[in-house]
Amino acid sequence: MSLAATSGWPMLADVIDRFAVEAPAAVARGRAALHGTLAPLDGSAWPEVAWRFSDIAPGGFPAELIWRPGCPGLFWTAEPAPPEIPAKDRMPAALRRLDALGTALPSASVALARRAAVMGNGRGIWLGGRHDADGDRYKLYVGTGPTAADLLREADAWRPMSTVGLRLFHLGLDSTGRVELYWRRRRYEPGDLASLGRTTNLVSAASRLRAGLATLCGRDPDLALEGRRLAYSVQIDSRGLPEALALFCALPASFLGGEHRTLAWLEAQVGVNVASVAAILWRQGLLRPSWIGVTATTDRLSSHIGFMLRAPGVTLGGRPGA
Repeated sequence: MSLAATSGWPMLADVIDRFAVEAPAAVARGRAALHGTLAPLDGSAWPEVAWRFSDIAPGGFPAELIWRPGCPGLFWTAEPAPPEIPAKDRMPAALRRLDALGTALPSASVALARRAAVMGNGRGIWLGGRHDADGDRYKLYVGTGPTAADLLREADAWRPMSTVGLRLFHLGLDSTGRVELYWRRRRYEPGDLASLGRTTNLVSAASRLRAGLATLCGRDPDLALEGRRLAYSVQIDSRGLPEALALFCALPASFLGGEHRTLAWLEAQVGVNVASVAAILWRQGLLRPSWIGVTATTDRLSSHIGFMLRAPGVTLGGRPGA
């Protein structure tokens, strides 16, 4: 089987090039960074699975594109190493790629990432790129398995009060020293958002997040989300203090209504008068949403969508609204 026949880059590049009309310079920088990150996959010793092995999104494609309404540019998450690289070597590969991109994590963040990777058996080690008018920024994601207290002394308190079906599953770290803790909740419990605000001392952010989710769900989010599987994150600033809260859920989600309703809500958040490229590709079925995230600080609400692409030889679901 030839490498050309299994490579997913040509398809991904074609989609990326469509975003160039919105932010030509940022998209060009992002395209080059992402291409360099994924280049080792086309030289993989396992070409038959190199573009379909990842846990980043359903279908196994080793990268996802992220839409941030109102923020023109290119945003992505990707595998930093081909599938044959052993678990113990994936963190060093990710750090080398960050170095090649001109980004270095603080030494304390590197130490934290290494501990998390050992506890997570080397799974879920990804890189994220954010390219817009403000420049280029990168993030290291690390899958992990322990309670947060094993990694950050204070962090075990920065979660909903109830710990039933709650576990830390990922960390995100960037060059500024910020850390993001990702918690998976097996079943949402009413009051989770309020208690998350209290434990992090981000009550106003939690209220803003709850209000945004109320408009997205079309009703009280405690009622809409009850019993649902989802995830939270707590973003910690460089001083070690919580600064933002987020909630994530997989798409499609019946409690949000049809995808057309979710898309309309996203566009309404930024007053979009002309459909963005991401919205057009979504409506055409060329990009398929796999998750939605809503983030709140004390003074701002933002949203983002993860788009999955079709791995070579893998068929995804139908068109939006199907």
